[in-house]
This record gives sequence, structure tokens and C-alpha cells, in this order.
Amino acid sequence: MVYTDVASYMSLNNLTGALGVLSAINSQIPIFSPFLLFSLFLIVLGGTYFSEKRLQSYGDLVGSFCIASIFIGILAMVMFMASPPIIDKVSALFCFVLGIIGVVAIFSSTGR
Repeated sequence: MVYTDVASYMSLNNLTGALGVLSAINSQIPIFSPFLLFSLFLIVLGGTYFSEKRLQSYGDLVGSFCIASIFIGILAMVMFMASPPIIDKVSALFCFVLGIIGVVAIFSSTGR
């Protein structure tokens, strides 16, 4: 296997910036983008839950799930609509459905 660096991938695809770097990484490691979205989902979920728990002395897990799933759904659609798609159709559709589940969960919860 011939060693190629990120600059050669960006020059082949005529991409610069973050899109070129993400495309280069995703061409070598296809599972990178779903793991990136999953880690961002967990960070947003935990951040909103524990922030609300710290400020109001109780946390709303359903509300935090809704916020995190909508955020990941929007981010997945943006990553899918990039010029070379950074994420595949199945992962983008899964994240979009996760956002819909989050909205349904927040509307069906009783709240405090």
C-alpha cells in the first residue's frame, strides 16, 4: 500500500478546508462519520442533561434527547448534502429518523 497524505487527497478531489479533510478521512475509514455523529450526539445529550440538572436540580432526559437528536439530524443532512457526501444515505436517514423520534418523544411526554 502506497502512503498518501491528506494533501494529496485534497489535490485529487480539488477540495480544501474541513470538507477535504473529512472526505480524505472518510475515504480511508468509512465508519468515521457515523462514529463522529454518535460521539457528538452523546456530548450534546450529556451536556444539555447535566446543565439542566445543575441549574434546576433535576434533569429532563426526554428534552435532552430531543435536542440532541434534532441537532444530529440537521448535522447529518448537512453532511449528506456536501458536494462529495461525507456520510452515506443509510446513516443520514437513521439520524433523520432519530430526530423525528425525538420530536415525537417530547410531544408525547407529560413533562413536569
